[in-house]
Amino acid sequence: MNDLEIKGIIDSACLRAGDVWFVVSARWYVSWSTFISSSTAGDPVCSQPGPIDNKDILKESSTTGELMDALEESTDYVLIPKDAWQRLVAKYGIKENQKPVERKVIHVISSITNKGVLQVEVYLLVLFVHLQADPTIMKRVTLSQTSTYGDLENIVAKLFGLECEFRMFVRLEGNKLSLVCAVDKGIQLHELSLVPQQHLVVDVPDNGEWHISTDSGTRQSANDWGGPSSSRLLPNSSKGLCGLNNLGNTCFMNSALQCLSNVPPLTKYFLSGKYKDEINNVNPLGMGGELAIAYAEVIRNIWTGKAVSFVPTKFKCTVGRFQPMFSGFQQQDAQELMAFLLDGLHEDLNRIRRKPYVEAKELENECDEVLAENAWRYYKMRNDSIITDLFNGLLKSTVICPECHKVSITFDPFGVLSLPLPEKPDKQILVSFVPLDPNQPVVQHVIGVKRNHVVKDVLVSLSSLVNVPAKRIICADLANGQAQVIQAHEALFRFLTARDRVDNKLIAYEVQEFTANEPQLTVCVYQVHQKWNGSVYNSTGSLATNPHLFRVPKTCDFLGALQRAVQQAFLRYVDPKFRSRYLQCWEEGKNGNNGDLDEGFNDDEHGDDGPFVLVQSSYTGDLLDADPAVPASYETVIYVAAKWNPSFVQYLSNERPVMETMVDETGKRSLRSTKTIELADCLDLFTLTEKLGEQDAWYCPRCKKHQQATKKFDLWSLPEVLVVHLKRFSSCRNYRSKIETLISFPIRNLVMSKWVINPKSASFTYNLVSVCNHDGSLGGGHYTASAYNCVQKKWYLFNDSFVRTTTESEIVTNTAYVLVYVRQGTSTPTSLSYGNMSMEIDN
Repeated sequence: MNDLEIKGIIDSACLRAGDVWFVVSARWYVSWSTFISSSTAGDPVCSQPGPIDNKDILKESSTTGELMDALEESTDYVLIPKDAWQRLVAKYGIKENQKPVERKVIHVISSITNKGVLQVEVYLLVLFVHLQADPTIMKRVTLSQTSTYGDLENIVAKLFGLECEFRMFVRLEGNKLSLVCAVDKGIQLHELSLVPQQHLVVDVPDNGEWHISTDSGTRQSANDWGGPSSSRLLPNSSKGLCGLNNLGNTCFMNSALQCLSNVPPLTKYFLSGKYKDEINNVNPLGMGGELAIAYAEVIRNIWTGKAVSFVPTKFKCTVGRFQPMFSGFQQQDAQELMAFLLDGLHEDLNRIRRKPYVEAKELENECDEVLAENAWRYYKMRNDSIITDLFNGLLKSTVICPECHKVSITFDPFGVLSLPLPEKPDKQILVSFVPLDPNQPVVQHVIGVKRNHVVKDVLVSLSSLVNVPAKRIICADLANGQAQVIQAHEALFRFLTARDRVDNKLIAYEVQEFTANEPQLTVCVYQVHQKWNGSVYNSTGSLATNPHLFRVPKTCDFLGALQRAVQQAFLRYVDPKFRSRYLQCWEEGKNGNNGDLDEGFNDDEHGDDGPFVLVQSSYTGDLLDADPAVPASYETVIYVAAKWNPSFVQYLSNERPVMETMVDETGKRSLRSTKTIELADCLDLFTLTEKLGEQDAWYCPRCKKHQQATKKFDLWSLPEVLVVHLKRFSSCRNYRSKIETLISFPIRNLVMSKWVINPKSASFTYNLVSVCNHDGSLGGGHYTASAYNCVQKKWYLFNDSFVRTTTESEIVTNTAYVLVYVRQGTSTPTSLSYGNMSMEIDN
């Protein structure tokens, strides 16, 4: 079975309870997938991935294949079904001293609906348990999320030799204790929202008296919706100022909830109970109303004004059951959670009980007004809820084919406006360019790059500087005299250091152009000078100058083509005074056979073997002392060494090629002033016309092929509640980065009319009501929320269970990630201004 068929098994595999799947490093999987793609396309630049290697996702100290904490699916690892895994191991093997990481498919069941979802249990539930009377003795317990409360009780009783009744408490932040309350011992642990690495405190009674009072703790139960973290009542003026307890890396969820909680029209809708009349429990795209009910309970607890904080265990459990990405306890993206929540609430509260079939039509020769009106009407035929009332706008997309100039215009609803951030290059990279013409000097170019760039971005910039097509430039990473051929699709971050402003690791070579359908091979040629040990020349030699890269067609004359290419290129390394002699030597040896040249070098003045001979080498440059062979069909990169004739070394240049350094415009821009970036700049960038890349080319129905068309977004209409997502996070292969740039945004009077192209649109002016903040690095860090309380008419900072007042001067920071605005100046019941922002909250 070939690789494509194995990948087909992976792509089509379905989860079945009890099946075994395997965890594989995403880095290895991407390498393997890229190899498949390049092999299928006849692209010669990608080599085989080698044995399956999970080193980057395993703990260093683990001998049992224990995964690192907080890994993310698709980004850090992929899941492979057993059949495909066995075939991959049979073909590629597994890295020495590594054990397969196998996991079972579990069936997670809801006690409310008795429905369940299948998921691969990548992380087992690890808990640490100690007795209230003796916290020094800690026991480790490992169970499946589908284990029952009764299973946990039995294990704890056995560990501590308990034969009497006992209770268990979860230790929360601030050393608060939450009673684990399960009326049914058969309930699965995932419904109790227990957190991996969490501490359980076991309370054993003395003479019938408990040590821990339930009045001072919370209840962590599957049959109620959580509860306040304190019995201390607060004045009604504290409505909306209730914190949310962190259940374990759930600050992203708490932040998103607090942002939406402070959207007055949405919160008023849920507090009024109107949502109950609009629950759609027959919508196959919804969640049977469970998400709406769970969210309503969170809002009710936040706005009762009776508690300082609330434990949202049931909401967490409900969200995780319907979206496995949020089922674990690793840090997630608050914006993704917010988008999922809004979409889920929409489907749970969709007033359309039976969605009609609406055929997608592309109407040509119609004005924008007609196209927009039809698009919105078709959308509303299937989508009508409080979410569409408040959060949906309309986006115009214009795509133009560069060949036939066909114009395709579509109008699509949106709920979250994701804006790119203008950013200057993070660093500069110094690239040495070696022209194909040996008489042209090597030139160093300083190029401004971003950490999420790929090598191809550097090649494109370099191409414009040296006037050579990017497809005729190949790169190598030089370290300790060795060359690693790097592919255009590889992430650039691997070649950037953390501290240096300028990195000097890449060397680029111009190569010959061949026909597109001609299979090619990349050849790395090391240069070796022979060492005289007093009687003979050593066969091992030592590395001399930088290795040189070539691209040679895979033809029957491969060895001859390689020999001619190396002869021409290596003229660069010969002293200019002797270059004519170098060429003469090759001319004299034309009638010789290259296969005979490796018999031995002649010690006479010039020898009979030519200036050098090619032999096979390893990727590190170690000589294999064999003639280069015609490469196998699967090979895309081979390594060769050129052994210089000792009698010819005297004619080589002792000096490195003279290099001149040039700085491109991208590099210059990285050194210029750091002007404050406004939200308006992000909106301008969002509405700019862009050319699509090769990977996201548009299929032109007129040309009948994919085209790198131009694409432009415009805003046609805006919603009552405008959610703006600042795209601070980016990813490239296995590297993720965050843009820390400060974006200045208005707190009052955000005027959007400039970017709304609908000629009949009304004024679009907004006030800020909440901000989701992310402080720290991607994959870690911490989320908080800043929000305007419409009762107190003040700004507050929500940091999990802690709430404090804040000022407007503290709102605009470089941690702002999601901005929530509410439209002002309209006559609808949802209209708001800072002067009249209030809500009827029942006592």
